[in-house]
Amino acid sequence: MLSPYSITFKNGLYHFTTLQGRNYTCVFTDVNRFLPPVFGVHDIEVFMFDFFLNDPNPLVKKQKDDRISATIKCLLSDFFSQNRVLIYICDSLDGKGKFRSKVFKDWFSGVEDRYRCNHLEIDVTDMDPIYGAVIRSIEFQEEELLEAEVIQQVDRIVFEKFGLTP
Repeated sequence: MLSPYSITFKNGLYHFTTLQGRNYTCVFTDVNRFLPPVFGVHDIEVFMFDFFLNDPNPLVKKQKDDRISATIKCLLSDFFSQNRVLIYICDSLDGKGKFRSKVFKDWFSGVEDRYRCNHLEIDVTDMDPIYGAVIRSIEFQEEELLEAEVIQQVDRIVFEKFGLTP
């Protein structure tokens, strides 16, 4: 799959810049240390996916750019070429987590033939809920293990990774 925007990789981070001058940074963070060792036995790797926008003109309204989602889909397509699971958490610190979750769902509409996705809503004390998803290839074989050790435990994983209180 070819990316509409040129992606560079430096210091563990993926970068691309849109035609409107918006700079995106994407990162896959290994979270296996938060999981039971059984994942290693099954050669399953679990990562969190984050992407950040560095917009030099944040107050200027931008046109919708479908190439952004296509570029991120390209990164994810390459990521899922192995026996991997992805946890995506929508940043909720600015109150826009639910909106980001909707955008992410829109990006993944139409690819149900390639990926399975469990959407998440995690309640956190004194904060807006955290929205996200657990995503894997349709060819992923360890659904029972994933359900028991990741999907049912994702609250704990997120709390530990970000130092939050339930």
